[in-house]
Amino acid sequence: MRLKSILVTLLLAGMALASNAQSCMEAHLSGPRSHYDRAHCFASAGNLDSAIREIQTYRAWHPVAEDGAIAEAKYLLQRHSLSDAADILNQAMVLHPHSVPLRLLAAELSLRLNDRDNAERLLLHCTEQAPNKAEVWTRLGDVYLKKQPDKAIPAFTRALRLDPDNALALAGLARAESDTQQPLKAELHFDQAISINQTSARPIAMVYLLYAQFLATHDKKAESMAWYGKALDLDASLNEAYLGRAESAIALRQWPTAVDDLGHISVDKEYTISALSLMVKAYKGEDNLDKAAEVSRELEQLSAELDTTKSGGNKIADRLKAAATLIHEGKWEEALTVDRAVLDSHAEVADAYLQAAQSQLALGRIDEAEVNLRTFVARDSNSTAGHTLLGKTLLRMGKTDGARQEFQIARSIDPLWSEASLGLAACFMQQQNFAQAETVLRGALATRMSNLPGHLMLAECLYKQRRLGEALKQVSAALAIDPADPDALRMSAALRAGAQ
Repeated sequence: MRLKSILVTLLLAGMALASNAQSCMEAHLSGPRSHYDRAHCFASAGNLDSAIREIQTYRAWHPVAEDGAIAEAKYLLQRHSLSDAADILNQAMVLHPHSVPLRLLAAELSLRLNDRDNAERLLLHCTEQAPNKAEVWTRLGDVYLKKQPDKAIPAFTRALRLDPDNALALAGLARAESDTQQPLKAELHFDQAISINQTSARPIAMVYLLYAQFLATHDKKAESMAWYGKALDLDASLNEAYLGRAESAIALRQWPTAVDDLGHISVDKEYTISALSLMVKAYKGEDNLDKAAEVSRELEQLSAELDTTKSGGNKIADRLKAAATLIHEGKWEEALTVDRAVLDSHAEVADAYLQAAQSQLALGRIDEAEVNLRTFVARDSNSTAGHTLLGKTLLRMGKTDGARQEFQIARSIDPLWSEASLGLAACFMQQQNFAQAETVLRGALATRMSNLPGHLMLAECLYKQRRLGEALKQVSAALAIDPADPDALRMSAALRAGAQ
């Protein structure tokens, strides 16, 4: 009976998806705009691949349209294609430098890349451009919520002045008030948020999760269980909700629920230790001592491995730190000796290759540095710093094509890595491709505004294209960041002398 039920459910789901796909294809069959409408239809049905194909067709007809760029970047973020989304955003923000929706998406990308500082900068810029848009204040409050709840409160308050029925802003404000020891205010605002969310056509899972966490921390474990469930009904990927519900279930001695929820998150490295520790307690609670012992052994083994790694890693880390200090002091030979000693006994320590290369570059031993950097990126292929430094090394050696490839790899790993963008632009400038260099630089400046070297490089690029007035504006932007920067001052004087 259970199997039949599952098969019927799957069949109906398949029929629904097929029906949705057919209805999307039949909607608005003529004209370029039909592709935009179909993209939205596919995205609403959860078919992101088809949505992206349709929006790309629309953008082929309208390559500079802001709405198409916003839609494609949004779908790519939903599909977790962060590098592709960054490329779209960088290009679009050059064409639409004052677009608030594009900056909001760029801020979301920064958060996905754990760059909260850049997300904050982008959102603060949005509040200057669109001070009457509630969404930008809500997003800013969310950035502050975890670590700076006192700063989150005025941001959420501003959002609610503009949109009093904003359930997410109300819940965020309530959570910030709770974290700053204002429980009565928090309870009032949570009540308002829940009331709005429950009657909304599109309720928000995070509202229920924040409320459940509030209840759990105020000794209302039983009530929190239901709200954790409501959050998971809306978004089954919320691991925080599984963990929170498991903790409440253990407090209420609901052992099977706790074990089931902990099983969902134990495979996530971020939650493994916490999940296994709680799972031992849950199995003991339901008198399943054999299972508790099995999980305990697994936990002990994992903890021992972590302790061993940490102990050995601490000794190596101390030596690497000592070498880093010597590099900072300009004692390149001494630093190189320390890093080589690390590699003699621990050839697997990738960071020692990177540090050794830094010393070798300072000493002018470029060929040796290249060898160590290639070894480093082979061992740590996701290091933006490694690929960027290798790109700079190859550029110094005149290997422009190889340098460009390394900078592009670094940008694919972290699309907001400014140094990689500057390096790529330098490659284009060395090849006299100033138009392409300008595109890269403007994209880098669009996603990270406090970028003094970027402004100076763009000034040089514009000057080489005989656009003196625009070059002077970029130097002025650099001096606004640091009025005493010697490079900016020299370039300003040279450009103004040339203009006379």
